[in-house]
Amino acid sequence: MAHEENASEPRPIEPSDDEDEPENDLSCGSSSFGDEDERNLTENSDTDEIEEVVAAVAGINPYQFEPYASDSETSENEEGENHQENRLEDNSWCSCGNCEVMPTARECICCNEVQRVLDVKNEEDISCITQHPGFSPVCLDVHVLGVAYFQYRQEYGERPEQANE
Repeated sequence: MAHEENASEPRPIEPSDDEDEPENDLSCGSSSFGDEDERNLTENSDTDEIEEVVAAVAGINPYQFEPYASDSETSENEEGENHQENRLEDNSWCSCGNCEVMPTARECICCNEVQRVLDVKNEEDISCITQHPGFSPVCLDVHVLGVAYFQYRQEYGERPEQANE
């Protein structure tokens, strides 16, 4: 019987006669990694792959509830930290007239800077989202907020730092 070529056996790469082509050394010899380092790399990559599969099966999508950055947010980030620090000094960044300076620069944001809020706000022809007829009953009512909190926890579970307490 003639020698059948096994697909799993590596075939040697024939050297090229073309001198302009760079030489690629694909040897299976030792590397600069020790055996322990190589095992750790393999275990870590296996763990990462397993985590990705489990997340996909469980329907876990990291950052799925994070809003996309708008072009204005991206350009603001490029302006640097000085812009963020200026927001803590006064509320000149507010364009609706109802904003207050908050403890952190991340919290100092006007409703006119968030596209989703602008879309809702423009439907009612109001200058601030707090003037929307649905704002008070949905965002300020303690009972509505309690129900929303428990619904969220039921669907997404406890935050990791809360589970350890």
